[in-house]
Formats: sequence, structure tokens, C-alpha cells
Amino acid sequence: TTYMESAADERLFEQVYLDYATEYLKGPMYHNDLKVQGFLPEYPGDPMFKQGKMTSNVVGNLKTFSSNELAFFAVLFFAIGLYGTLMFWWFDPQFLRADLTGQINP
Repeated sequence: TTYMESAADERLFEQVYLDYATEYLKGPMYHNDLKVQGFLPEYPGDPMFKQGKMTSNVVGNLKTFSSNELAFFAVLFFAIGLYGTLMFWWFDPQFLRADLTGQINP
């Protein structure tokens, strides 16, 4: 005997396929509010805490950076901040200019 698919079998397959596709799209590649857990959202399979201790997943995307790259960015952002501070307070004093002219950077 050969299998003949009935209309009920076809509807069941379509329903199961639709349910599976819907759950698949809620996976880690797509944002869905149902994935967020508590006040610290965790992605499935990447827990932030295990047995009360933090895991390496807490740093998020920074765990893919090498120490040389992190050191480079630390020095870069420090230099940008130092440049901004020196320009504001020393080389181009904004508060002194505001006191003299009444406006900053006329």
C-alpha cells in the first residue's frame, strides 16, 4: 500500500512548519522581547552567571578583542580626552573668552 496524504495531514504539516519557523526566527540572530530575561538580558546559551559567579560572557563583544587592540583603544581614547581637555582649559580657554565677550566661541 502506498501512502496518500490527506487534507488533515497537509494542514498538520503546515501548522507544524509554521510553528517551527516562528520559533526559529526568535533565535539568537533576531531580537525578540520574549528572549530577554530579568534585568540583565542573557542570550540563550551564553549565561552571564553560573553558580553565583560571573562568566566571560559579561564583557560581551569585548571578549573577541585581543589585548593589543584593547590597549590601542585605551591609549587612543585617553589621547582624545586629553586633547579635548587641554584645548578647553589651556590652549583655547573657553571660560576666559566667555568672561571677556559674554559668549563661548564667538
